[in-house]
Amino acid sequence: MRQLLILYCSLLICFIAFADAESDFNEGYKYHSRKEYKQALEYFTKSADQGNPEAQSALGVLFYYGEGIKQNFKKAVYWYEKSAEQGNANAQYNLGSMYCIGNSLFTIDFKKARYWFRKAAEQGNTQGKLFLEMMTVLGQGTLLNYKERLKYLSDSEKLRNAASKRGINTIRLLKAANKF
Repeated sequence: MRQLLILYCSLLICFIAFADAESDFNEGYKYHSRKEYKQALEYFTKSADQGNPEAQSALGVLFYYGEGIKQNFKKAVYWYEKSAEQGNANAQYNLGSMYCIGNSLFTIDFKKARYWFRKAAEQGNTQGKLFLEMMTVLGQGTLLNYKERLKYLSDSEKLRNAASKRGINTIRLLKAANKF
C-alpha cells in the first residue's frame, strides 16, 4: 500500500511539473506573439528547463534571430539540438536549415543538413521534406542518383508542389538531352 501511495505521489508530481512546463510555454507564446520578447524569453526558459521541447525550440528561435536578446547562434544550436533530440520536427528542420546555409558558428555541412531534414520529414514536416527533396535533386550531401531524384520529385508532385513539378520536367528534359 505504501509503495502504491509513493507511486501515485510521484506520478502526481510529474503531472504537475508537466502542467507547469506547458503553462509556462503557453505564457511565453502569448508574449512572443505580442513581440514582448523579454517576457517570452523568461517563460520559454522556465518551460525549456523543465524539458519542454516546444519551449526549447522557441528559445532556439529567440537566440537565432536575436529577439529580445543578443543574437547567439551557439545558444540557438544548443536549444534546437535539445528539442530536436526529443523529436521536435520544427527544431530538426531549423537545424537542417542552419547546416544547409552555414553561419559564423559553423560551415555548411550538407550531410548534417540532410540528416536533420530527413528527421523532420519523417515526422511529416513539409518544409523538411521539401528541402530534403531539393538537396537530393541537387546532389547535396548524397551521391547523384537519377532514380532517387525522380522518386523524391514524384512524392512532391503528389503534394502539388509547383517547384518540384518544374524540377521533374527539368530532369526529364535533361535526361532526354542525354545530360544524365
